[in-house]
Amino acid sequence: MNKIEEKDQDKIIAQLQSENATLNQLLDVSEKSTLTQSYHLETAIAELEKTLEKLQTTYAQLLHTENFSSLGRMIAGVAHEINNPISYIRGNIIPAQEYIQDILELLDIYQQQYPEPTP
Repeated sequence: MNKIEEKDQDKIIAQLQSENATLNQLLDVSEKSTLTQSYHLETAIAELEKTLEKLQTTYAQLLHTENFSSLGRMIAGVAHEINNPISYIRGNIIPAQEYIQDILELLDIYQQQYPEPTP
């Protein structure tokens, strides 16, 4: 081989080595970028999983609260239905006592006026 061919080969080898070094650097950068993106994705997935757990817990609490709210409304309705007759009775006890007292007094007067009724 002559010197020109050797120089050309040396240039080609140097250029190939340079390109190989550049490609290795690009590969390193790409690998680091991939690792960084993978880390960010794993972090985002973990955050989403935490958020999902919080949502599930909140949903369960909401259902629990709604059940108690429904139970409270039902109990309030039952209490209202019980209180209505009780209030009616309570409101009429004194007039009923007065009415009974009047009847007893009338019976006493009747017995005084007509002590021996005919059969």
